[in-house]
Amino acid sequence: MKTSFKLIALFFVVLSFTQCTKEEGETVTASQEGSKIGSVALTNDDLAYVPYTNGQQLVFKNALGNTQTYQVANVSTGNPRVYENGGTDSSTDYYDLESRFILLQSSDYYDRSITIQLQSSPPSSFLSSSTGRAGFRLSFSAPGQESFYYDVDMDGFYFSGQNNLLPNFPSYSILGNTYNNVFLFSSTSAISPVSPVEVYYNNVQGLVGFKNSNGELWYLQ
Repeated sequence: MKTSFKLIALFFVVLSFTQCTKEEGETVTASQEGSKIGSVALTNDDLAYVPYTNGQQLVFKNALGNTQTYQVANVSTGNPRVYENGGTDSSTDYYDLESRFILLQSSDYYDRSITIQLQSSPPSSFLSSSTGRAGFRLSFSAPGQESFYYDVDMDGFYFSGQNNLLPNFPSYSILGNTYNNVFLFSSTSAISPVSPVEVYYNNVQGLVGFKNSNGELWYLQ
């Protein structure tokens, strides 16, 4: 992996220069405004993990020949801001990052959706316990429930919550269909028989397959 980057769920409040306060009784003035140190863009190697365009269709097939179709309903770019030492106000120096958000919407199966999020990483000196360390999030959702999700630190591609390396296969076969450089995401919990417990992903096609808790395999055509 060439560039270390981590997915951070960054929530920040933009404070007014004249009306908000840094602490009680201390007004943040223009002279106290933090400075933008720089921007961190996603690299081409990073973006290879989100190879999706608006309107694209993905068709998955199981052993019985049944299909599930997902359409790329949204691909959006963002510029979240990360403040130094985990700060959250406008008096703190900051970097602007680059992010991608992808929504895959099922058209014919339990109204399911898949979201994929990718974000560049700030310099290590800006990371703190409050900013998190992940750079990639993959989640499956059924109506009203998030049935499967993973936050991944892309530096070595390990599960950031447990510091466990994700299994990686130079080639991986799903119902006789072979894909290269596949990472295996797995979960021990499932909310229904059609909730995924394994997800297969690479940096060429993106999502290439998944296995539901009932053992049913689905592969990308």
